[in-house]
Amino acid sequence: MYDSGSFDADFMALLAREVLRERAASLIAEACAWAVGLSDQPHHLRVRGRVVNTGLTIGAPRRHRAAALR
Repeated sequence: MYDSGSFDADFMALLAREVLRERAASLIAEACAWAVGLSDQPHHLRVRGRVVNTGLTIGAPRRHRAAALR
């Protein structure tokens, strides 16, 4: 009734799971840094389908902070 190949492991799911396992610690650290405003990346938000700059975080490099002040 069922093809034996239909229950094989999905390659993309296995790959995604492996990548998440490798990057989980760094992803969690970045999420926590953004939550308290210490991320080294500028903060962006999607508004009505467009990405807009909402401001900088405390940990952003000086070149980002200087450009934002202009």
